[in-house]
Amino acid sequence: MFARETVRDVEVKGSNENSPEIVTVRKLSGKTLQKARDAKRGEQVSNMREMGAEMIRAFREEREKAATSTKPDALPVPVKEPTLEELQKARKASFSEYDRDQVLVAGIAKWTPTIPVNPENIAELDEETADLLHNEILDLSVAPANQAEVSEKG
Repeated sequence: MFARETVRDVEVKGSNENSPEIVTVRKLSGKTLQKARDAKRGEQVSNMREMGAEMIRAFREEREKAATSTKPDALPVPVKEPTLEELQKARKASFSEYDRDQVLVAGIAKWTPTIPVNPENIAELDEETADLLHNEILDLSVAPANQAEVSEKG
C-alpha cells in the first residue's frame, strides 16, 4: 500500500573492483512518479522551444508527407500481439519519460555508510551507476503494462 515500504537491494560496482557495494532503492509513490514525468516533459518542451518554429514546421511537414504517401489500395496489416520480450523492452524504454535526477533523489534509500545519501552525492554518481539505479527504481515503481508481465515476474 505505501510505496516507501517496498525496497530492493542493488549490487553496484564499488570503487574497489573486487568489492561491489549494495544500494537500497525504494519504490516511488504515484505523486513522485508524476513529478518526475512532469519535470521530464517540461525539459522536452523547453528543448522544442529552443529548436524553434522552423524545426517544428519541418517535423510536421515530414509527418504529413509520410501520412499521405501510403497507398490507399494497400491491404491492412494484421495487428500481432506483442511478445513478452517486446512488452518488457517497451516498458524499459518508457523509463526515459522520467527525470533521472528526481527519480534517483527520491528512490535511493541507503548505500555505503561512509558517504551520506543526499542530492549532492547522488549527482556525483557515474553514468553507468546512475542509469542502473534509475532503471531499478522505475522497475520497482512502474506497474507492468499487462498480465503477461505480471505472470513473468511471478
